[in-house]
Amino acid sequence: MRTFVFQRPLEGDKEVLDRKIEELLAGQFEDGTLGDDEHNRMQFTAESLIDLAELGCGPHRPEVQRAVEVILREPGDDGSDTLGICAVRALCLLGLPESPKVAEGLRHCAGRRSRMERPLQGLPLDSH
Repeated sequence: MRTFVFQRPLEGDKEVLDRKIEELLAGQFEDGTLGDDEHNRMQFTAESLIDLAELGCGPHRPEVQRAVEVILREPGDDGSDTLGICAVRALCLLGLPESPKVAEGLRHCAGRRSRMERPLQGLPLDSH
């Protein structure tokens, strides 16, 4: 918070953030997912990508690229090919909104806007 909100980091903040990033990435599985719940692996992967983005980890890391590829390639936990809100949010936070799947997911989420107001905050819903 000191770094991103107040623009006043303290000595050691970067190391704390970097350790947390490394901890999250160390949990990556061979298939590229970042969650060990086989029934919700895409959800956990998306949530982990959100955490990584909020910690300042960008899409340049190979581990992040692998997780993003899984999200874009695999169907969601519900079997749908449409990205869910967490996946859409993760990709937007990582600066990767260009995918047609992200645009489709944004349209889908916009159609459910009244039921999902809080999770949609910060997404470019009006531009797609």
